[in-house]
Amino acid sequence: MANVEDIVAKITRARQRLLETVADLSEEVMNRPPAEGWSIREILHHVAIGERANVELARQALAGQAVQMDDFDMDRWNVEQVARRAGRSAAEAIAELHAVREETLALLRTLRPQDLSRTLVHPGWGEMTIEQLFRALGTHDLMHRRDILRLLEGTAQA
Repeated sequence: MANVEDIVAKITRARQRLLETVADLSEEVMNRPPAEGWSIREILHHVAIGERANVELARQALAGQAVQMDDFDMDRWNVEQVARRAGRSAAEAIAELHAVREETLALLRTLRPQDLSRTLVHPGWGEMTIEQLFRALGTHDLMHRRDILRLLEGTAQA
């Protein structure tokens, strides 16, 4: 059976790696528009938005509420959510990453092992357990850390 503290450790390490990657970057670098896709600032906002939404889905599932999102398009939703933060800085994204992670850890630490095995139907990922949803937060951080590193490599070569 899953251990909450193992999940906490995994997602904490992943977030730390993400934040270390951007720690010394200027706002200019984080705002630089790539040839395609999101800037580093936009990626950071996306990660925070995604975590907040996924933790809300977990809360709903834990409360026994079914998630109904017919015709949900995760790509369109992500683009719309990031666009709503167009006027916000990278520093604000980092502050939001810290705030949402505190909320995530607070919720996680209230869970019992049997809560982690409860299932939900994620509108973008399908059926999964609460444990899988929380573990996905760490994977999401590391996936977008990789995207940031690729953007930085492109900047260094330019």
